[in-house]
Amino acid sequence: MPYIITSENCIGRHFKFIEQGNELLTEGYGKQYRGTLALQTFENRDYKRITFADGKNVYGGLFKKLFGIGKAVADNNPIKGYQAGNADYLCHFDFSDAEVRSKKKLLKIQFQIFIYMLICYDFSIYEGTAYILDNSDQTKNWAKQLGIHTFEELDDNGFLVQVKPINYLK
Repeated sequence: MPYIITSENCIGRHFKFIEQGNELLTEGYGKQYRGTLALQTFENRDYKRITFADGKNVYGGLFKKLFGIGKAVADNNPIKGYQAGNADYLCHFDFSDAEVRSKKKLLKIQFQIFIYMLICYDFSIYEGTAYILDNSDQTKNWAKQLGIHTFEELDDNGFLVQVKPINYLK
């Protein structure tokens, strides 16, 4: 699972969303993650993954997963064991180029005030993941690696002001 790009000092969180007209309304849930964000590929699949890859998150997530499975076994609760084994402890988002082309998944960049965001939507389950990147250079690098050519500029209230080419990102 080689990394294509990594960025330090990032924040991520899952969200649920609904479509209302031309807008995607989101509501965050679960834990907020902070650390080194990575884009990785898989040797045996055409998927890519955006995930937190620093030691604190990786080892902390592994510990939580093993502890959850162990507790479920001790409590003789296979359902909880299954849930613990499948929980996302690294705030990841998986996608393929085909899913993006077919619009089953959407990746976009947003800029609001001084915040750079990579927003990932999965329309099959109406959930996604939002990542705050540290600066415009990081954001441009991620956009290049992900094939994103534009960004949405939002006003102070989060409303769309305009869509611009990525090279205009401040």
